[in-house]
Amino acid sequence: MKNLPLFGRIFKAIGVIWINRHSPQGRQRAVLQISETADNHHLPPVLIFPQGTVSNTKTITQFKAGAFISGNAVLPVCMKYTNTFADMSLLGKNELLIIIQQLCQFINFVKVDILQQYIPNETEQENALVYAGNVRTLVAARLGATMTSHSFDDILFRKMAEKFNASEKIPVIVMDDVNRHLQMKTKTVIKLGKVFLQYAD
Repeated sequence: MKNLPLFGRIFKAIGVIWINRHSPQGRQRAVLQISETADNHHLPPVLIFPQGTVSNTKTITQFKAGAFISGNAVLPVCMKYTNTFADMSLLGKNELLIIIQQLCQFINFVKVDILQQYIPNETEQENALVYAGNVRTLVAARLGATMTSHSFDDILFRKMAEKFNASEKIPVIVMDDVNRHLQMKTKTVIKLGKVFLQYAD
């Protein structure tokens, strides 16, 4: 997106930090940039969407640890859309159609709730996952939403299955469980899934 005419210049002007999700080096570089920007008080605050993807207003997926690795205090902001006819979370197979539906809606409502600054304790400063989980619990409570173990990795796995027209055949799994119990990275699981589906009936 950073190479798009006009939009690329706008993103550059506001200081967007680009992340290559498919490269370990790219993710590490992004984490370093986030930490350096957060520690530099001469720069504007860093705005991060810690889910790394979109979800409906009734559930909250896992928060990525990258937003909390610096150990700095954060200011949680809750956004809740109250639209009736158009889903503002861009969930669905045809994102273009969803965007058109949003634009055709006469008015789009969003409630923005700015919470109090969250200052991490020593445990949270040392463990970004604990920090992220505690902030997510706070946000979920304010929104009245249910927390789920799913994350952006589950979307990648689902899209892989859709390419093979096998999304209905694959059982519902949580990639975080696979990562923890089998010690396998999402990239490896997707690669094995492709091999399996290529030879499956």
